[in-house]
Amino acid sequence: MDNDDAMGTDPFSGLTDLAGTTTTVVGGSRRDEDEVTATVRQIVADVLRIPADTISPDSALTDLPYVESIKLLRIAGKLERTFGIEIENEALFRKGTMQDLAREILAARER
Repeated sequence: MDNDDAMGTDPFSGLTDLAGTTTTVVGGSRRDEDEVTATVRQIVADVLRIPADTISPDSALTDLPYVESIKLLRIAGKLERTFGIEIENEALFRKGTMQDLAREILAARER
């Protein structure tokens, strides 16, 4: 356990996946990517007000229903607060998937 975990400030501690299971995400493994992707999908679904199960890890953010630039900025804000990182706005406007966005979040965490 590193200092951030011990102090409870790790933004990935206690993430809840779509099944309602609380987990701790550390490092950048495939499992971490899957857990972050699930959280990204849930945040996107909440902002767009669509069922999370209609969003796959391969869904492109800009292809989802009800996407508008203001909603993309809301998604960015929620992701930044949830993961304790900064996301470049361009990352949301590119035609990337939920999984691509999760990878960017994991990379930003390591910077």
